[in-house]
Amino acid sequence: MVGSHTFTAAEIKAFAAKYDPQPFNLDEAAAARSPFGALCASGWLTVSIWMRLLALKFHFKAFPPNRYKLVVFDAHSSGLLRLFAQLGKCIFRA
Repeated sequence: MVGSHTFTAAEIKAFAAKYDPQPFNLDEAAAARSPFGALCASGWLTVSIWMRLLALKFHFKAFPPNRYKLVVFDAHSSGLLRLFAQLGKCIFRA
């Protein structure tokens, strides 16, 4: 186990509105009619949080959580890397 995270409805909807606007990620009524049957976190959100937990557990044991930045990407990184960086509280170098 790498850690745990409880997703809130507000977190799921905010992420979906910005990065993955699927009906079952944005609206409880639409989600109830979907194969999931309830509001569902985006796969991108779940894998992003998982990656952050993994990094905190295995790669950054020497640093207290939320005190140091995790990773630095250059300004030419793809949009997906920028997304992971934002979720992992990373910084960018110009």
